[in-house]
Amino acid sequence: MINLRSIARTEGDDISTIIDEKYRPAKTVLLRLKTKIQARYVTYLEIESNKRLTSIAFTDEEKEALSSLYESKTKTARIITNGILGMLNPTHADRCLYCGIGEIDQLDHYLPIEHFPEFAILHKNLIPICGTCNQIKNDSIPGQNGKDYLHLIYDTIPLHPIFACS
Repeated sequence: MINLRSIARTEGDDISTIIDEKYRPAKTVLLRLKTKIQARYVTYLEIESNKRLTSIAFTDEEKEALSSLYESKTKTARIITNGILGMLNPTHADRCLYCGIGEIDQLDHYLPIEHFPEFAILHKNLIPICGTCNQIKNDSIPGQNGKDYLHLIYDTIPLHPIFACS
């Protein structure tokens, strides 16, 4: 596993810009949710202190609109995803940050979009990994049902070997 450096972004500005770049009908729903999303972005920082977040309720229409942020073809969404990939250490740029074996071919939602749609395009919630690791993690919520996952930005990962064979 490899630590990921966070890109320098202002979350509140990002969500406002992406919503402005969206089209109706999702834009109407997102404008209504903007303050709620920004408030949730502040709670995301609790992960830095090794706390786990709980999901909040959204209507199906709201979930759909929030999920559309990730699939968004807006300029700002592309800048965010390209920025995340651009922060990779060049010596590891092609390898999955979880397993170190597979090639990075997706951005995983650390807090799954199925349960936390408000973090769909939050750069701190997007982790570049391989499809196999993403499939294993699936929509599991870190810290629940006996499964936990390191957050590759906030959790400290030692750079020295933990195990040695003799």
